[in-house]
Amino acid sequence: MTNDSDKLAQGRLRRGAQLAAGLSPESARLITTLVSSGMRSPEKAAELARRRHVKLADAAVEVLGSLRGGAMKVGQLASFVDADVLPPEYRDVYRERLSALRAGAPAMSFRRVRPVLDEDLDAPIESIFEDFDEDAVAAASVGQVHRATLPGGRQVAVKVQYPGVAEAIRSDLGLASIGVQLARLIAPGVEPEVVMGELRERIMEELDYELEAAQQRFFARAYREHPFIFVPAVDTSLTRRRVLVSDWVDGRSFEEILTLSQQDRDRVGEILYRFFIGSLHRLGRFQTDPHPGNYLLRDDKSLAFLDFGSVRHVDPDELQLGVRGLLAMQHRDASELRDVLDRQGYLRDREQTDPDMLLELGRQTADWFIEDRELRITREYVAQLIATTANPGVSIKTFRVLRVPASEIMFRRVVTGVLAVLGQLEAKANWHRIACEWWHGAAPATALGEAEHRHFAK
Repeated sequence: MTNDSDKLAQGRLRRGAQLAAGLSPESARLITTLVSSGMRSPEKAAELARRRHVKLADAAVEVLGSLRGGAMKVGQLASFVDADVLPPEYRDVYRERLSALRAGAPAMSFRRVRPVLDEDLDAPIESIFEDFDEDAVAAASVGQVHRATLPGGRQVAVKVQYPGVAEAIRSDLGLASIGVQLARLIAPGVEPEVVMGELRERIMEELDYELEAAQQRFFARAYREHPFIFVPAVDTSLTRRRVLVSDWVDGRSFEEILTLSQQDRDRVGEILYRFFIGSLHRLGRFQTDPHPGNYLLRDDKSLAFLDFGSVRHVDPDELQLGVRGLLAMQHRDASELRDVLDRQGYLRDREQTDPDMLLELGRQTADWFIEDRELRITREYVAQLIATTANPGVSIKTFRVLRVPASEIMFRRVVTGVLAVLGQLEAKANWHRIACEWWHGAAPATALGEAEHRHFAK
């Protein structure tokens, strides 16, 4: 990798210009194609437009991956959450192409990241590690991971933050265009400033690896000796603000998981659901980033969760109020649902809001886990659900009376993200009966539920 491509572009104007320069040529070609489409047959025009969208998506992958920071976050989110700003017929193009950003970004050369290690650890790495692999095994928007060995043979993962990435992210989060895109990706129709406020707080937390280490230790303790969830231990003596050291984990990637039998994929889907949504209820906090690069399937069939840079705490009263709202949807109690949403801060004007409209919309979005039935979540089901709720007519009518409070944004993100991943797995379960374990202490609904019940009963 050359010196130019190995450096993070810093400064709001420079990074904005780099984003525009990378995308402008393909954007111009796309516009030309659309303008001249009337001169071609509908079939040929559609095919040509699709090819232009593919090239634009590929350009976005290259540019967002090289920029890292907040800009790359856009691509990671878009890879598994449909963007309402895109024409429905081309959403799959962008989702497929941008999925390349899920697993990682182009790694930065070790020459560039070594100064961060030496500076934060206050010593050359040769004096700390018995062996250190200079080739990164994974790279993402904020940092990259190296494999290393401590004296005595303990294998560890060393996550090191890119030099200058904090400044780059601050620039990205200040770009109005990036902010609007993020807002539309995560919560279509809400006020961008509300979304950006919550996102800014969560993303800036990801830059503090000592905070991430504390969150990871919390989850590691809660899931220690858990039958199917594994969180690697953190080496607190070697963790710093820009360096995080934890136990090494071997396992199958999400792409490999997708090649397993349907029975195995169903099991992984249930584990993901229990971890991301179940932690919210059992532990009072949840990991907010369910993208598939954050977990591995180990040989003992447990799922290892690796990234705790974005974790949100939940107030018990807020959580109980949310459960009341879900039960109101289940029991078709429109009046109760309106009262709950008003207390949560969703309603702009309670008296001007039609409770039956709220109930219909709520039941549409939560259909997969409020209905007592076994449901295989397919890609088509996910697409249909998102298309229904993102319908322009529904959106305009809804968001005249509704807003998404800041406290709910990350919860919406994780539920939508989990649903999208379950769709890729085509996982099947009675999601409602599993949720009832958390909502009102119902008996375990599955074998995994029984094993988890025994774990937390201890």
